[in-house]
Amino acid sequence: MGALCHPHVTGLIHDETGFPTNDPKKSEQFLYELHDKVVHHRDELCLYDIKNEGRGRVCILAYGSCARSARAALRLAEQEGLPVEVLHLYTLFPLPVEIVQKVARRVEFMLIPELNLGQYAREVRKMAENWTTVVSMGKVDGTLIAPQEILERVEELVGKYESI
Repeated sequence: MGALCHPHVTGLIHDETGFPTNDPKKSEQFLYELHDKVVHHRDELCLYDIKNEGRGRVCILAYGSCARSARAALRLAEQEGLPVEVLHLYTLFPLPVEIVQKVARRVEFMLIPELNLGQYAREVRKMAENWTTVVSMGKVDGTLIAPQEILERVEELVGKYESI
């Protein structure tokens, strides 16, 4: 029978017993094991859903509370006949590079509504700028992004596309 495990949940590195350690060798081993675990389980960790897949010129890439507004904006866009799809990311790490790039190859714009100054949009831009234009839609006034706000931005982007 193995040793009892006493989990200790903090930002500290822990050893095989679950208690904090300052041992450099154990810290290094722990971080490599954690890295390998993430790398080997990427497919299980990168959770997402695509609505209206392949039918959009604009992809609204959303996560967290903004994803609800994005889905509602999609319904409004469909009523107006606008070519929109939604990539809803349930997890942000590890970065879902493959799916973001797959979508980026087929859309003109990726619109990223988020309740910050566009931090995730910067990451998406690194992954997707070779194929599409990534548009940040950050909001920092303490209110949620409304579906109508997303729809208005989509209308602007589709208008740009049609005027080219």
